[in-house]
Amino acid sequence: MQGMGDYFAKNTYTNPSLVPAVTWKNAPVYNAPAGLKLNGNTLSWSATAPARANAIIRYTVYAVPINKSVELASGADGLDGAYLQGVTYGTSFTLDSSVADTDKYWYAVCVYDGYGLESKPAVTNYLDNESDAISLVAPADGATVDFNVNFSWTAAAGATYTIDIATDENFTKVVYSQEGLTGTSHSVNLKPLYVPSGANCWWRVSALQTKRRPYTTPAAQFTAPVRTSSDYEEGYTPVKDKATYADNGNLSIESLWLRSAHAPYSNFTVESDGSLNRGMTATATNVYVSGRKSNSSSADIYLAEYDAATGAHIRDIKLDDSGKCGYYPCNDVFTDAKGNVIISNLTTNAVTNPIRLFKVNLSDGTLKSLGEFSTEGRIDHVTVYGDVDSDLWYVFAAISNGTDVARWPVNKGIVGTCLRRTIDAYSGSSSVSHLAVAPRVHAVSPLRVYVDGSATAFAHYKLQGQSMALTGQLNNSSDTNVRLTDVLNNGGCLFNVGSTEMLAYSSASASNGTKWKLSVHGNSDMSDLAYRWTIPANGLGTTESNTYSAPVVAVPMGDGVTNVYIYSPGNGLAAYAITDKNAGVNDITVDSTDAPVEYYTLQGIRVSADALTPGLYIRRQGTRATKLLIR
Repeated sequence: MQGMGDYFAKNTYTNPSLVPAVTWKNAPVYNAPAGLKLNGNTLSWSATAPARANAIIRYTVYAVPINKSVELASGADGLDGAYLQGVTYGTSFTLDSSVADTDKYWYAVCVYDGYGLESKPAVTNYLDNESDAISLVAPADGATVDFNVNFSWTAAAGATYTIDIATDENFTKVVYSQEGLTGTSHSVNLKPLYVPSGANCWWRVSALQTKRRPYTTPAAQFTAPVRTSSDYEEGYTPVKDKATYADNGNLSIESLWLRSAHAPYSNFTVESDGSLNRGMTATATNVYVSGRKSNSSSADIYLAEYDAATGAHIRDIKLDDSGKCGYYPCNDVFTDAKGNVIISNLTTNAVTNPIRLFKVNLSDGTLKSLGEFSTEGRIDHVTVYGDVDSDLWYVFAAISNGTDVARWPVNKGIVGTCLRRTIDAYSGSSSVSHLAVAPRVHAVSPLRVYVDGSATAFAHYKLQGQSMALTGQLNNSSDTNVRLTDVLNNGGCLFNVGSTEMLAYSSASASNGTKWKLSVHGNSDMSDLAYRWTIPANGLGTTESNTYSAPVVAVPMGDGVTNVYIYSPGNGLAAYAITDKNAGVNDITVDSTDAPVEYYTLQGIRVSADALTPGLYIRRQGTRATKLLIR
């Protein structure tokens, strides 16, 4: 391990940082420190009195480039940590010679309390005079632009300019920034930037004159051009599944696009056998595949992003180094009930190398740690139930080559005690004694999950007493078409298409072409499960990545349509739209007051009334559907 400290200092922990703030407790609010002044290389200020006895009072010290205003140097939680010089309990601080230059820096000091919260900054050497005002010229506010845009603005004498383009009006998602411009126009090609098709964007310009603070214009909005698939991925044209699928009762299915590394498609490129890209998830607009550059705890990590409508590859989002961890980082990617995209690692021992979850900022690849989750055993995949931005949510995992399912509650950011329960019976062969390799869990409530292991079929379990009780399996159905003879690959989900509840689950591994079955679902014991289709009918590919990974994700699109996305490492990625021809939220006009009340997550998963946790749900009674907020 010699030299690891130097490696992290150089490659990972390049900026100082503060401990996470305790935001869920009532904390006093402190004013900025009084009397801040600079004498030579030393900052000094007056002591701040503690709000109560024994309260901790410290101070954070910053040196900020002179051309940055307080606003431009700050993020959502205060001044940027890149400018942090140190933390002190005293009322003075000697600056390093590298930043003790009043022609290049201004300085700030904040009260830093025992809760990890900072006051507003006191500043010195902050330039009093603002640069002359300028205004934006073109494109006009509200204009629709082409990919190549010439931005222009009025002049300020002797100024240099900075232009920023963002996909939100608060500029927390900046997709382009250029400093040091001397002219009053600048051309930008939007095509290689992360600017969604037809999205609203905002731009602004800052002017900086000598010995003045920058002046920043109000933002103007423009609409980005609508992209075709070739605008994302040059030369790519969407190809659909070549098989045909007949309507089945009230349901119809349509291939949206299919990408496979194998003939007759050969339109999907994979690294090696796909074992470095094991996870997949989707939102209404994008599909994400997890990736790492090698099987190493220090490997660079990324998400491959695809357009959900066409399958075109948009970009690889490089994720920041905080997500690098043992055993292997970025092994899986999934979404929570709110649609947040989350990554997790693979660990061979979750005690010495806990599972680590990170929420991904998709605009720039920065990661927010959601906690560490420890228990005995190897864990390949996890999932969450609930919204990670809420007060209470849950993490689930099944132990590889084990017999247990683990659950952790996360309450106001604090990871609770792991609850482990042993599976009391397995779906499939009576000789099976454990879940085998890389099992996956699909949670539908804090007490109910579906589990799929490489020796077992996709099955329903309920936490009952000291065990995970098997309450539903494919073999319970009288429809033999729903059953499996090949259970090697792991993946499945429960979802709704209009008013019809369905299961999607892996039904054929690489040796049999890599396929998934779609069946109509009703009772939790799965006795009424009814087969509808197998997708792709001719398979997605025959590459064996030895990951046993076959994730399937369903995204409700509204009006009785749900998109289903399937992925196989080393083989391909595909999308299908399933339509309930008798459904459609827009058609709901009649209320059946005597009908039973059903509750669904926004992902279309039905949940029992006694399992509702805080969050947003769809309440359906008869033919009437409304949104319901549980606090």
